[in-house]
Amino acid sequence: MRRSTFLLSTTTLLLAFGLGACDGSPSALEDEFERDMATIHQATSAYQQFDVAVADGFIPLSGCVASPAGAMGYHYGHPARIGDPTIDPASPEILLYAPTPGGGMQLVGVEFMVHHDAWHGAGNSAPPRVAGQDFDPPNPQHPDEAIREMYTLHVWNWVENPLGVFAHFNPVVSCG
Repeated sequence: MRRSTFLLSTTTLLLAFGLGACDGSPSALEDEFERDMATIHQATSAYQQFDVAVADGFIPLSGCVASPAGAMGYHYGHPARIGDPTIDPASPEILLYAPTPGGGMQLVGVEFMVHHDAWHGAGNSAPPRVAGQDFDPPNPQHPDEAIREMYTLHVWNWVENPLGVFAHFNPVVSCG
């Protein structure tokens, strides 16, 4: 699918559900969404080559994460970015990879992550957001203790997700 069609259809969905407008206007939301998605796409394009991500300091954080709703894939995080209390669309904390039939790794998306206390300790009162979408709040019930106090946001920018650009799992992605 062409990227422009993907951005247009996703923007239309965001506007239809009234999600996260920056100043309340549809055009501001569309501008923020398109700007940030283009930034994320451009900033992560080199990481389609798995070896480039590893050389740039991304390390494995999880095995391949899957559920009945689909998969997230393997999480490769950049330790310095995860500890940083800032959010930058050009510097996602985590890259999401899915295994390929030939034994390689395919970049499928990114995840942004910031610790609740670090975010608010840096003087932020609102939740973090990227592309017009507020991050998911910390989940004290999360099975991974390291994630319980984190704001997170998945962005499926390399593989279309029928559940939505910001859904946790993607039924198109598989660990198999």
